[in-house]
Amino acid sequence: MQPLRYLKSRPPLSQKAVRIYMAFVGVALCSIAVGIFKLSVLGTDPFTCFVSGFSVWTGVNYGNIYTILCVIMLLILLLIDRRKIGIATFFNIFCGGYIAQITMYLMGPLFNNAPIWLRILGMITGIVLTCFAASIYFTADLGVSTYDAISLIMGERTPIPFKFCRITTDLICVATGWLLMARDTIGIGTIITALFMGPLIEFFNVHFSRPFLFEREWSHMTMRPAAKDESKKTVSE
Repeated sequence: MQPLRYLKSRPPLSQKAVRIYMAFVGVALCSIAVGIFKLSVLGTDPFTCFVSGFSVWTGVNYGNIYTILCVIMLLILLLIDRRKIGIATFFNIFCGGYIAQITMYLMGPLFNNAPIWLRILGMITGIVLTCFAASIYFTADLGVSTYDAISLIMGERTPIPFKFCRITTDLICVATGWLLMARDTIGIGTIITALFMGPLIEFFNVHFSRPFLFEREWSHMTMRPAAKDESKKTVSE
């Protein structure tokens, strides 16, 4: 009972603390989703296809090539828009690829010679979890992955809606993975993700992530409606 009394005695979490938790949870869930996606062998998300293509081309394992490519894109972002860089960005760069590898190692036996229904379930889980996780750490606004930052910047600097910017970058990644011979990572899951990831992220933004952050105030293990002035705060604060 001592730990429970300790939690109840703690002051309410600030919005900044909630945003930090959202950022780390979002990046971790996204990486886990990538691992499940790859194990389903029905196609991966477009960026994983892109990274896998360079892994095949260079012979460098997934975790290492993921980090290398993200560092290169980080250097580009430093010149274009530093506002998208934050703690979540660095967590994604240096942990994302390895969390995906660990997930594949731990869940690999489950998908070994798995029936088609389990592979389809893994694909659906990967798609939904990826979009849900991306929505969480986008909304936290403490930095996003270097790849996600590209479509976000396009959506902000052009009249094209974000979901269509995301579709464009995803299709480019799929085409690159195909050309670099990572064709075993391309399948029905890749097509579904390339066409619907943007709209699904926006769906979770509207129906979960933004209301979660701006319309609730956290106190130890309970939720209560936030004050009116709290609900009007913007992420930039």
